Amino acid sequence: MRDIAPALEAVLGPDYQSAADGPIAAVHRVCAGYAGEDWTDALSAARRLETDPNADPVSRQATRLLAAEMCAWRGEDRLAASWLAGVPEDSAAFAALRGWVLAGIRHHSGEVDGVFETGWSAFRRGRDRGETPGVSLLLRRLAAIAAETGRTADARRVLAEAQAWHGGCGTVESTKTVLVVRGLVEDDGTHARAAERVIRRHGNRFELSLACQRVAETSAEPHPWLNEAYEIAQAIGAARLTARARQSLRCHGVVVSMARPAREQLSEAELRIIELIRSGRTNRQIALELRMSEKTVEKHLTRLFAKAGCRTRHGLATSGLGGWLEQVGA
Repeated sequence: MRDIAPALEAVLGPDYQSAADGPIAAVHRVCAGYAGEDWTDALSAARRLETDPNADPVSRQATRLLAAEMCAWRGEDRLAASWLAGVPEDSAAFAALRGWVLAGIRHHSGEVDGVFETGWSAFRRGRDRGETPGVSLLLRRLAAIAAETGRTADARRVLAEAQAWHGGCGTVESTKTVLVVRGLVEDDGTHARAAERVIRRHGNRFELSLACQRVAETSAEPHPWLNEAYEIAQAIGAARLTARARQSLRCHGVVVSMARPAREQLSEAELRIIELIRSGRTNRQIALELRMSEKTVEKHLTRLFAKAGCRTRHGLATSGLGGWLEQVGA
């Protein structure tokens, strides 16, 4: 992923001083933020890298792809498309990683025709170039797409490639890929559970939420798995991941409600800002609508984040502030 900070730390040990600023620090913030679920900070670092004249163009491509992936899961489709557009289709370094993001965006939008084929073509290019992280991620995504769209033959083809890839790599990442793909393709609870254990030890919480949902599908007691998946998705602020967990909970008759804070605790301006945030307005649009400066909007948002106990616009939009109540399964 072009994050060289861990490598420098491993080589130099205590002599390595982590950079506080600059392109190396920004790339590390994007990668660490994505893996550590601080997606707000990761996206902020990605934007910062865009304005850094010293940034390596290839590193910039890697962070754009991660930014596109995060925005897609947050439901910010236009931003996701914008980030993806910054990486050329014939990228020499990230063919598989770009295919991973593109297939995800198209699958999220409900497209069916050509989505798997596009991802498969990217996989073959990435495989031939030895693009390890991108190939592993793309194989897992292709398996999920094939399983969810009933493409049994394609799902088996993905499993065969995952097993061949694992045989050539033998890494934790490749092991995780085989287990995830096999669990999806064979609808096998044993492999899904094994994948969850590996991801819990070596993956990130975003991957864990998906893994918990897969275990729940074959478990005699799915509720604990679904509850964990839902809580992780909400904490990350990934709207689409939350929706998937919500749908699974609904199918199992589980109702999840969020407390309704008193409206009188908020000013009229704050109530209006929350409504506009939920309708997808930007700070500039909110400022124009309410006839106030963008700086004043930012101050209101800072106070609202504190009241909602969140740090993101999505967290505010899905909070109970303003008398909004979400009830799963209602």
